[in-house]
Amino acid sequence: MRDEPRRLLDRVPGLERVELDESESCCGSAGIYSMLRASDSAAIFAPRLEAFVRSGARTLVTANPGCQLQWQSGLERAGVEARVVHVAEVLSGALRT
Repeated sequence: MRDEPRRLLDRVPGLERVELDESESCCGSAGIYSMLRASDSAAIFAPRLEAFVRSGARTLVTANPGCQLQWQSGLERAGVEARVVHVAEVLSGALRT
């Protein structure tokens, strides 16, 4: 079910979707893994963070609430100013305009 959110986002007027390198890789959240093994989780997140910074994107969109929390806290810890939103938030906003 990974293609469906991308197809929906591609239909949002004015939205430019940028695919991260290795976008299917785990962000390190993995349920409660990020709480049980915080340092391992951070090590898994590090290359994802680097890929996001390289992309030049200012917003990260995810369909997974655990990933959303992982990205929000990871970006904040790294001092990266970017928004993290659930795909439903993007689509909801797109429907109102």
